[in-house]
Amino acid sequence: MADQDEIPHLHTTTAHVHEDSDVSIKSLGIFLAALAITMIITGALMIGLFDIFLDEAERADVSPSPLAEPGEPAPPPGPLLQVAERLDLRLHREAQDKLIHEAAWIDRDRGLVRIPIDRAIELTAERGFPDWPPVAQGVAAEGEAKQ
Repeated sequence: MADQDEIPHLHTTTAHVHEDSDVSIKSLGIFLAALAITMIITGALMIGLFDIFLDEAERADVSPSPLAEPGEPAPPPGPLLQVAERLDLRLHREAQDKLIHEAAWIDRDRGLVRIPIDRAIELTAERGFPDWPPVAQGVAAEGEAKQ
């Protein structure tokens, strides 16, 4: 093994090889004081802001109905889950069938009625569609390219 004295040293000078200056205690103290003051002010602002939000939330709360039982939890706000899909679909289809299969007044003053779909198909087959007003020669219809 080689002796320790034979290993070349990187520092050949006898002067000390560490930093000559220290951290400024005054600057460090000012920084820490400013940091502490900033944290205190920020905390106070957050507490104040939380109180403001809490007051707004309390004012926005709706008081329960006097008819509601005190131990009964309030239902969640809508939209609610669909618990009887088949029943809902059947009721929807019945309402739509009633609209297309029964006659009813739409506007009595203007004389507008809704007729059953089967009768509307029969009338359209007998009479055809109403005539559309003629289009001017120089004007292309919507969706058509000019030639």
